[in-house]
Amino acid sequence: MTTPSGESPWITGPEARDYVHEMRAAHDAIMVGSGTALADDPLLTCRIPGLEKQSPIRIILDGRLRLMPTLQLVTTARDVPTWVITKSDSDNVKRAHLEREGVLIYDAPAHVKGELALKDVFHFLATQGITTVMIEGGERLAASVLRAHFADRIVWLEGPRHVGGDAVNIVETLGLEELAKGPLFHLTETRSLGPDELKIFKKTH
Repeated sequence: MTTPSGESPWITGPEARDYVHEMRAAHDAIMVGSGTALADDPLLTCRIPGLEKQSPIRIILDGRLRLMPTLQLVTTARDVPTWVITKSDSDNVKRAHLEREGVLIYDAPAHVKGELALKDVFHFLATQGITTVMIEGGERLAASVLRAHFADRIVWLEGPRHVGGDAVNIVETLGLEELAKGPLFHLTETRSLGPDELKIFKKTH
């Protein structure tokens, strides 16, 4: 996703970026981890003219409540619904700061390792009427979703510029010991978006 130094200018062109914004508009919610929120300070909105009101609910998984009140996700929380899912024992002072800005905070159980239990997170979202979630980053969250076999589709956008094996990965290690235990997807679509290539993979059941 980025160079080893963390520099992250656009790797893909405007056609690919428009496609991502269309995807955002087509989903109930968009989800990122707190690391992505802190590193990129994204808006996670749909910014195609005429579709601005179709921006999805923004969900940040932040077990330690690391989000800062100055981030765009927080400062725009009264305009675009922003939910933070954290652990029940997270800092009450940090909670209060975020809630004053309009962020809605929900508690979720944590695994023994301290990570949020994804199964419970997605079950909770379903109870709130959310049926489609777009996972946009980062590498740790993507790996967790794939490892748990919760992903139904992978949308792969590849630009013409490559940054090498020492760059930041899109997905961190899955820790597989057997190939057969890895998530299996099949290619259903491929086409060009300007100078970039789009590939869509769907889960093989």
